[in-house]
Amino acid sequence: MNQAIKQFQKRFGSRALAICLCSLGACSTIEHIGKTDPTFNLADHAQYLQSGLAAIRGTVAVGTGVNPQSCIGGVVYLMPDTPFFESKVGYAASGDSPEDLGLQDDRLDHIVRRAQCDIAGQFAFDGLPEAHWVILATLSMPKGANGPALVARVVTQPGLTQQVTLNEANLLKK
Repeated sequence: MNQAIKQFQKRFGSRALAICLCSLGACSTIEHIGKTDPTFNLADHAQYLQSGLAAIRGTVAVGTGVNPQSCIGGVVYLMPDTPFFESKVGYAASGDSPEDLGLQDDRLDHIVRRAQCDIAGQFAFDGLPEAHWVILATLSMPKGANGPALVARVVTQPGLTQQVTLNEANLLKK
């Protein structure tokens, strides 16, 4: 490994190095804390590139009373329920934030969908194909920090709107 790459890895970590190298097209799998992600194969995700007549409406609400938590202002991710993205959920469970998972990678723009969580903790996805999906959201925390992640699995069907509530049961355990 050349000296510049070693310095980058030392300063920013192995994960940042892997993301940087992969964004440059240097690899087809991503090393992450001693594990290798499944290879991303566009053919496995072709159905998710299509638009459709399905929709998802959701709410993030954890806790009640004095300190309820939500995803206000945060991004909610809708990912294909495939082995590649299942590995991302595993990393989120170990404490990685969605930003650390590469979900904002431009190459995934048409596969990973994003929605803004509004002031009521609600989000929406429209124009979806019939498919199996994973929703990933993080709770808003004081001072803009990312809180714990929540995950739900949803199956969309043409012409139907799936209602989803992410609550304590959807919290990822570390």
